[in-house]
Amino acid sequence: VAGPVPSSSEAGVPRLPPDQVGHLPLPGGGFDTHAWDVWSSVHHPFPSIFISGMEFGADGVVWIASGSIGPGGGLTRFDPNATTPQAMWLTYDASNSPLLLDEIYALDMDATGRLWMVNGHVNFRPAIFSFDPTSGVWQRFDLGEELPWSTFNLINAVHVGPSGRI
Repeated sequence: VAGPVPSSSEAGVPRLPPDQVGHLPLPGGGFDTHAWDVWSSVHHPFPSIFISGMEFGADGVVWIASGSIGPGGGLTRFDPNATTPQAMWLTYDASNSPLLLDEIYALDMDATGRLWMVNGHVNFRPAIFSFDPTSGVWQRFDLGEELPWSTFNLINAVHVGPSGRI
C-alpha cells in the first residue's frame, strides 16, 4: 500500500506481514490487527510525497517511483529488511543516474527483475529507461517523432507483457 497525504506533505508505505493476513472482521466492517509496519516520509527519506508506482523484487526489496508532481522524486530502492537506515533507502535521480528528470511517471518489472520506467514531465519529451538492479546497468530508450502526439509528450504508463515486450 502507498499513498500521499498532500495536505500534510506526507507519504507512506505500510506493510501487513503475511502472518497477520488472517483476521477477524471488526463490527461495522474493516479490520485492525495493530500489525502494520509503516514507513512515513515524516521519519524516512522519501524523495517525494507523490508515489506513482511500486514493484516488489524477489529479494523483498520494494522499488518506488515518485515525483510526478512537486519537487524531488526518482526511483527509490527500499529494503524493509535492511539492518541500517543507510542500507534501507537509496534514491536514483538525475544527479546520480542517467535519468533526465527527478520524475518517474510509471514503473513495471519484467520476469528477470529489470525495472522499466517512464521518465519525463508534461513539458519535457519523456524517455523510457530500464534498470537492472543486479548489474547496475541503465538503458535509455528515446521516443521518436513517429508517435502521433505533439513534440512534448506525456507517456504515463509502461507495461511489460507476458511475452517480455514493452
